[in-house]
Amino acid sequence: MKARILSIFVLTLMVTLCLVACDETTGHIHEYDEWLTTKKPTCLEDGEQTRHCTCGAVDSRVILAMGHDAGEWVIDIHPTSTQEGSKHQDCTFCGERVKTESIPVCTEELSYRLEGDGTCTILGLGTSAPSVLHIPSKIHEHAVTSIDNFAFADCTSLTEVSLPDTVTTIGTEAFYACKRLKSIVVPASVVEIGLGAFAECVSLESLTTPFVGATAEETSNTHIGYLFGARNNNNYAYDVWQELNECVPASLKTVVITGGNRIGDGAFAGCTGLTSVTIGNGVTSIGDFAFSGCKGLTSVTIPDNVTSIGNVAFADCTGLTSVTIPNSVTSIDSSAFSSCTGLTSVTIGNGVTSIDSSAFSSCTGLTSVTIGNGVTSIGISAFYGCTGITSIIIPNSVTRIDERAFSSCTGLTSVTIPDSVTRIDKYAFEKCTSLTSIIIPNSVTRIDGYAFSGCEGLTSVTIPDSVTSIGNFAFFDCKGLISVTIPDSVTSIGSSAFEGCTGLTSIVIPDSVTSIGGTAFYGCTNLTTIYCEAASRPSGWDSGWKYDCAATVVWGAR
Repeated sequence: MKARILSIFVLTLMVTLCLVACDETTGHIHEYDEWLTTKKPTCLEDGEQTRHCTCGAVDSRVILAMGHDAGEWVIDIHPTSTQEGSKHQDCTFCGERVKTESIPVCTEELSYRLEGDGTCTILGLGTSAPSVLHIPSKIHEHAVTSIDNFAFADCTSLTEVSLPDTVTTIGTEAFYACKRLKSIVVPASVVEIGLGAFAECVSLESLTTPFVGATAEETSNTHIGYLFGARNNNNYAYDVWQELNECVPASLKTVVITGGNRIGDGAFAGCTGLTSVTIGNGVTSIGDFAFSGCKGLTSVTIPDNVTSIGNVAFADCTGLTSVTIPNSVTSIDSSAFSSCTGLTSVTIGNGVTSIDSSAFSSCTGLTSVTIGNGVTSIGISAFYGCTGITSIIIPNSVTRIDERAFSSCTGLTSVTIPDSVTRIDKYAFEKCTSLTSIIIPNSVTRIDGYAFSGCEGLTSVTIPDSVTSIGNFAFFDCKGLISVTIPDSVTSIGSSAFEGCTGLTSIVIPDSVTSIGGTAFYGCTNLTTIYCEAASRPSGWDSGWKYDCAATVVWGAR
């Protein structure tokens, strides 16, 4: 090539010298027209351009050959595990074939198909039977994007598989009955997984996946059972989800979810062998029954982007010991953590505004509860039957304590009720048998029926002068109650309000009380004197207001 360029240069120089010599002898200066291509170059041969002077002189120059431009490889014959394949490249200029190569037989580990679009589909194992399989991202410059249907079905030698981050689809039953497979990581690049991709993988212990179910769009079959062969029949009930997930191997202990934006309804319902779940940072909602009945689950991390925790989401997760609910969560739906008997501590973030009905009911092991200062309502039976709680501080953001909110919390000894609360609903603290004293703030206007009934350990109650009504059975069977102060703001006392308070010896009823229900002091066997500021029984008092109570009534007492 260098010799040819040198010869062209010498030739051009000689022509130029001749022309200059001509000009020097005749005094003529050449005036050339535009260069014209007289011979087009090809990939292998030079071309030529010329130009002409008015005197007839001709100037020329060489256009160098272009050389072949090899195009993309084109596969002529796909290789197999026993036969080589072949491929070729054609010139993009002239179309002439410029290169042909053989493609080696498939590796001993893999059988595959090279696609015309430059991708590669893994068909299964080659001639070997490895225990650990690392699938490359490229084979013969073709990106591995797909694991074919049934590709590794019945490959009982496999214990571990590594997939490249070029894979986008995993086919139906791709790893069916890989009975020794213990762990698999599905890369974040995967957008679709076929039904039963890991069915009958009875030794699988760890699964990492970018989403739960069929597709990254999370529009259908959003339950773990789909990966093990169960298709959703659109009957959205807990027993159905549990049945769908029964095909999940008992060996599966750890699941890491790296992507997606939600954990679907019933996603892991009834997966009793599961011990640890890590939820991806992109998840914003945890669906109804998502982890219900996962009795072996001891650890779950709820990321900061989650805003809602669905109904019965973690119910009956008896192995769960602690939960931290981040500030991003705004609602904890009904029975979300009910019957989590192993749960000992709960921290509720400041973003939560409502704790729904039965959210933590029957969490008998719960001893520590921190309620965030964003909570405005504590729902019906929210902490019902949490027998291990000994004390609770209700933040001053709460305005209402709903019915049975802390009912049957038999270990509860102290409660701090803030002055933001205006109503203590019926049965709110019913059967809190260890509660010894309670201070009701001035903001409360009504104490509803059965609010403190059965609080046998309660010895004294101060009712503030903001309260106007004391409901039916409000302090029923508070056997230890020896002192009650009723302010002159109270206008009504409900039926059986103090029935069975055997520790009471005396009580003062202000003349503001215009209504008392029947048997208000029934069974108060030690009550000897009732001091009534009214001169006589008001017409609104039930005739049986002190039925079966032998206490002496002092009218007009001051």
